[in-house]
Amino acid sequence: MVFLFISEIISKRPKMKDKVQNQSYLRSINQRTILGYLRRESMSCTDLAKRMKLSKTAIAKISEELVSFGILVRRESSVQEVGRRPIMLDINPEAGALLVFNLAGRTATGIVADLAGNIICRKGFDINGKIDVTMLEDLISAVKQKHLELAPSLKPLAVCVSTPGKIHPQTGYFILAHQFAGYKDINLRKIFSAHFECELLIHNDIKLALEGERLFGSLLEGVNNALLLHIGYSVGSALMINQKIYGGSNGFAGELTNFSLSALEEEGEPFFPGGSNTFDAISMEGIMRAIRHRTGKNMALDEAVEAYAGGDPSVCEVFERATAIWARTVRNMTEFLDIEAVIISGDITRFGTGFADAIESYVNSSLRHQSIRVFNSELSNESIIFGAINTAITSALNHLLNKLHEK
Repeated sequence: MVFLFISEIISKRPKMKDKVQNQSYLRSINQRTILGYLRRESMSCTDLAKRMKLSKTAIAKISEELVSFGILVRRESSVQEVGRRPIMLDINPEAGALLVFNLAGRTATGIVADLAGNIICRKGFDINGKIDVTMLEDLISAVKQKHLELAPSLKPLAVCVSTPGKIHPQTGYFILAHQFAGYKDINLRKIFSAHFECELLIHNDIKLALEGERLFGSLLEGVNNALLLHIGYSVGSALMINQKIYGGSNGFAGELTNFSLSALEEEGEPFFPGGSNTFDAISMEGIMRAIRHRTGKNMALDEAVEAYAGGDPSVCEVFERATAIWARTVRNMTEFLDIEAVIISGDITRFGTGFADAIESYVNSSLRHQSIRVFNSELSNESIIFGAINTAITSALNHLLNKLHEK
């Protein structure tokens, strides 16, 4: 009986292999935590020890491995304290390169950045009409050339492509993409994979924009749940739930583009001439089409903005009607999702803050049990770039840590 009891105790004791695995797991968690802090700011071992509630010796040991592997660098602080200057830890910018391609907006942009997120170079191609495969190949070639000229020693660690539209999660082909010519035959993963051997990330531009606003802007400080509404050439939207960008089962969560507007029709009249009965009908493209129809003038966007500021009755009527539709839409989403804030981006912001102010006023007067704040984007199109660089950094650091732990 005693023998059986002792055998049972021995069998329940952690095996040496389990201990090693647990130690390796904890080491990985601590290293990722350290990198998370250092992505926001430089810190000393003492600062990290206080944040992580570990000893300075433990932090020094954990970080030493990251320094030896080239993920982190040490440097002397520029701030003089009592005694000698503390030694600070930073993400090593020389550990590798990140390549970011933004295919949204009126300019297709390619960027080379280092692992610390510093932009080394930027190359832009004006989009006249729609993006085709030739333009994509030209942009890739131009960015690769700039990379070789300015940072040849930095090996590409991750490529992040920001694109409008919906991509099928299995096939990689577009389901919908107004900005691309012949979009049904375009596969971004195949095109970019032919040029780069590192990790390739392809993300929706509006979701990356919301990530950029969340991390690098000030509008979402203290906000847990928010909507980003983009009204430009087409309509896009993204959701932040509990401070995380929500993608849903297939990455399409939060998208309003193809929602039907039939339930909002007044007396059976179409909202805007020549457009489909979806939210794309009241994109800036749809609004401009209606302005041209009402005024009888072939106005450009700049001219419409100027006419609106000058109080042109036809332009104001179209703009105000579109605003009313969007206000009711945001009101319904606010009640359904219980969000706290809405960020407006895209060409609609060229008309000033009136659009955002009108939506905020309507929603808050309609839903008395809750209130929201509505802002024009703080970072504009740069929010996409910031979100894409951050996503590329996350992927690159994960790749480097995995290589470190394989040793």
